[in-house]
Amino acid sequence: ADQTETLTGNQGKIDQIQDSILSFAIWNIGYAGLGEESDFFYEKGSLLSGGSMVRPPEVISEKNWQGIQQQAKAIKTDYWLFQEVDYGSKRSYFVNQFAGLEALFPDQFSSYAVNYKVGRVPVPILEPWKVYGKVNSGLATFSRFQPKSHQRLQLPGNYSWPTRIFMLDRCAAMYRFPHANGNEL
Repeated sequence: ADQTETLTGNQGKIDQIQDSILSFAIWNIGYAGLGEESDFFYEKGSLLSGGSMVRPPEVISEKNWQGIQQQAKAIKTDYWLFQEVDYGSKRSYFVNQFAGLEALFPDQFSSYAVNYKVGRVPVPILEPWKVYGKVNSGLATFSRFQPKSHQRLQLPGNYSWPTRIFMLDRCAAMYRFPHANGNEL
């Protein structure tokens, strides 16, 4: 199977890098579900929730999401590299977080690389009324610059069956940005 996929997204305003100093911000937003109130059950096993939350209450998820957006908008950087950005997942109440981030950076290049897309994550296994459910999550990248190429690279996974049918797919998003000096980043 092909291990690369070309990504699509919004176009950037700047065709090539002119600067010698660039800034990067990297943030695993944890699907707006892993804030200070979190006690994530999966850290203790997959059979029972053990009284821990499977996903945060919707009001906490919304509070976290609002805080993420405020912080992201306040930080000025050339590149944003976000992880665990949900796009229609039960755990984040089906909020399209990628679209929300795109709205913050309308004039920037954007792309989304899926690395966790499962129709139903059946954990905690012995509490089917609490299951984690549908997940569509990935890596979101934003830049003032337009890359000349951008691809999702599938990385190997080492999960045995049946675990591999509901685990995330490790991936990397690779971008090539042209520089005015003829090189690329």
